[in-house]
Amino acid sequence: MKLKLKAPAKINLGLSILVKLPNGYHRVKTIYTQISLFDLIEMEDIKERKIDFPDKSNLVYKAAELLIKDQGVKIKLTKNIPMGSGLGGGSSDAAAVLKGLNKLWQLNLNQKELIDLGKKLGSDVAYQIVGGTKMEVQGGSEAGKFIDLGKVIDGFVVVCVPKIFISSKEAYSQVEDDKSGKQEVLWHNDFEIWTLPKYPEIKTIKETMLKNGAEKSLMNGKGSAVFGVYNEKKSAEKAYKQLKNIYQKTWMVEAYN
Repeated sequence: MKLKLKAPAKINLGLSILVKLPNGYHRVKTIYTQISLFDLIEMEDIKERKIDFPDKSNLVYKAAELLIKDQGVKIKLTKNIPMGSGLGGGSSDAAAVLKGLNKLWQLNLNQKELIDLGKKLGSDVAYQIVGGTKMEVQGGSEAGKFIDLGKVIDGFVVVCVPKIFISSKEAYSQVEDDKSGKQEVLWHNDFEIWTLPKYPEIKTIKETMLKNGAEKSLMNGKGSAVFGVYNEKKSAEKAYKQLKNIYQKTWMVEAYN
């Protein structure tokens, strides 16, 4: 049996850093939605008990490890979502593997069981199991409990990824607790407080999107991707073309719910 699955990117429609936990991590409230930019996952049953995938450090392999028993699988991954952009490609790939193997191997796991498995690999993996537009508080007992917000984006999204890499370690090392967690989460990103002054190119991309008719523009999660939300297709196309001339990794997409 063979399966082909789309693994959608995600954007964060808001992110609020609530408090630093005793273990050094943070409680974060965020709103996710998926967009129509996809990695592709192909899976095929094999007779030998093994995971035929070249990179054991990849979340794709680690997701398959959680489910393998007596079966075997060959997995091919086609990447379109840029790594290190905050668009959640790796997490989405892992979620697609969990859901795909559940079907391929007829494991009959329910959504909660898949979410619990996803949480072992990362909070974004758990979200990608569920999809849609969801609010979550990460860190603590609320992690993995998603509040459905319905349809927030009814238009077009331009996504731009500059050649800037911001690690989670760097992003969270900049957090000042007295400045974060002060605003409503939707259409606000606490990471921008520190990232925009440090990386003015990200601010310039936001301003370009807004000047070209974006209703909202936000750095995505910890960065470096930036997105703009447009009601009018012409405005989105204009922003897309202008940014694409400068940044190769630019897309015009829609919400994927």
